[in-house]
Amino acid sequence: MAGHPLLAVSTPPTAASPSRQAIRTRRVPLRARCDFTRSLAVTVGARLTILQALDLAVEEGQHPRLQPMVQAVRDRVRRGESLSDSLAAFPAAFDAYYIQLTKLGETTGRLSEVLHQLAEHLEKTAALKRKIQLALFYPALILFVAFGAILFMLTTIVPTFAEIFADFGTTLPGPTQFVLDLSHGLTAFFPMLLVGGALCFGAGHLIFRLPAVTRWTDRVAFRLPLLGGLLQRGFTARFCRALGLMLQSGVPLDKALSILVNTTKNSYLVDQMNRVLQRLRKGKSFHTELKGISLFPAMMLQMMAVGEETAELPTLLTYLATHYEQEVDTFTGLVTSLLEPLLILFLGVVMTALLVAMYLPIFDLTTVLG
Repeated sequence: MAGHPLLAVSTPPTAASPSRQAIRTRRVPLRARCDFTRSLAVTVGARLTILQALDLAVEEGQHPRLQPMVQAVRDRVRRGESLSDSLAAFPAAFDAYYIQLTKLGETTGRLSEVLHQLAEHLEKTAALKRKIQLALFYPALILFVAFGAILFMLTTIVPTFAEIFADFGTTLPGPTQFVLDLSHGLTAFFPMLLVGGALCFGAGHLIFRLPAVTRWTDRVAFRLPLLGGLLQRGFTARFCRALGLMLQSGVPLDKALSILVNTTKNSYLVDQMNRVLQRLRKGKSFHTELKGISLFPAMMLQMMAVGEETAELPTLLTYLATHYEQEVDTFTGLVTSLLEPLLILFLGVVMTALLVAMYLPIFDLTTVLG
């Protein structure tokens, strides 16, 4: 009975053997996709067949989330499917942009070249994303430390002062009384505040997933002081590089823009680019319609106009991508150098205010005794 085929089929997947649906929906780190694409490009360029290249990729071992996908892709190719169709079964790891370029490489016989270009694009995207994350991480870390220090003072140090002030038998100064009341409220109602904070976080998570709210937050993100400029330059660089690579590979402009729409996560930009795409299909000029997306710099639009007139749009887009990637580097340093002293100053002011509020009654008592 143990070897009965019906029993073998009905055996549920274990933790070590996840279901096919679970594998398909797993998100794979960008760095892992870069390494896989580069490895595939090298082996295909060395005149190995797609199946042999995938066998090597499986033997080399990939990221734990990517490995079962690569094995499944190899099995599909072995059954006669094309590489692009096999990769398309795993949209969480390989988006429409990746699939379209892979398909073009297969049909034109330039798969190795296209895969090299894809790997370079993914590596530059990963580097750009890492720079933006680092620029945002440091201010967030300082704010976290500041909040922790303030919370520690209010819940640990201030109550000690409250016991001392209770023996004074005098009316406390307004700032001191305010800090003591705040400290008492935190210590007395901390469990309720914790539960309330968790409920607010959960409600906020649900609210911010509503389409209307998401569009608003996606639009506002680009208008934030300093950080908005960094996000604008980052998106512009990714947009130019992705569009330039597709045009260089022979993807028509409307098709390339449609793929970018499907792979862009910012709902505000999706709405804007959909509007541009509709007008482009009606014969409108591309660079003219892009003026409706306010975050694109004037220099980019002017150069795209020249690119359309001279049929050099893919080359100019690659140049613009490099230019704005360099601007991200410069702007990252600027954001960090400006935010660091501002946040440290904020932390210093708050901590000083708390200390002064605590020592005001002591100063007053010293004055009275003197």
